[in-house]
Amino acid sequence: MADNPKAAWPKTPDGTTDWQVVFEDPTAGFIPMVLKGQSPDAVKMAATVIIQKLFTRRNDTDLCTQYITRLDDIVTSANGNMDAVNKAVSGLLREIKDERIELARVYVERKKAGAALDRRASVWWKIDKILQPKILIPLG
Repeated sequence: MADNPKAAWPKTPDGTTDWQVVFEDPTAGFIPMVLKGQSPDAVKMAATVIIQKLFTRRNDTDLCTQYITRLDDIVTSANGNMDAVNKAVSGLLREIKDERIELARVYVERKKAGAALDRRASVWWKIDKILQPKILIPLG
């Protein structure tokens, strides 16, 4: 589990991550932890770390950058007003939470419909197209 800390996150009965608990739990949730920051910069740093840890896949780079840019804008526009920073940052994190909940819901629906996602299998299905003679002969 040390290699994959996400494996220790709370799960829903369907086996997906319980994003509501991950974000909102009063003792260990992301939002309560971020709101413990004593300054706008501390809140920003904590939220930045959370965003970077949530968006670790290669395809998430643009989305991660967009969220961090929005976070920078929030802190800059608040002009040191902690209430405004806390409200806006918690809103941003809740937006991310809602997206995660929706993605999990869609995943479960697809799985129930028999279209279970095996993300790694897609590469192997494409290899047979690459190994066709009309492609291999010109390469040879």
